[in-house]
Amino acid sequence: MSLVPHRSEPALPSAPATAQTSAPVPSLAASRPGALGPLLALALAAVLAVAGCSGSSGGSQPVVSVDPNAPALLAHGLKFDKDELDVPSGQAFDLVLNNEDGVPHNIAIYADDGHTQVIFRGDLESTGIHVYHVPAIVPGTYYFQCDVHPAMNGIVVVGQG
Repeated sequence: MSLVPHRSEPALPSAPATAQTSAPVPSLAASRPGALGPLLALALAAVLAVAGCSGSSGGSQPVVSVDPNAPALLAHGLKFDKDELDVPSGQAFDLVLNNEDGVPHNIAIYADDGHTQVIFRGDLESTGIHVYHVPAIVPGTYYFQCDVHPAMNGIVVVGQG
């Protein structure tokens, strides 16, 4: 969230340089001692409140709603926590990637163990929880891997219904 307001009205033309003939306008602080202190404190409090609500910790992630029964893989230490995923057949399903590594990972599903026939390829994802929406796959055994780190792999067993 930007704290600098966007102005769409045209800039005012600058006044021509002339000698100042009127008396200078006194500043607010000079005309009312102490009046600026509470105003500055209020402005500072507003800025800090907005900054605190913006989630600008550098790594904030959107909240992700995850089906607790969805198949899931945890990526940690350049390894997946499972080498087999069981998924339903004949229906689309969500596949959850919980990436705890500081490097991007994805999950790709292949029809062959040589990883040449792509069934599904998820986008590379950074640290956090990510949900892939996988289309229905016919029953059988398939293969999954992280395309960036092929040693992170296993099999996908698509059930009979």
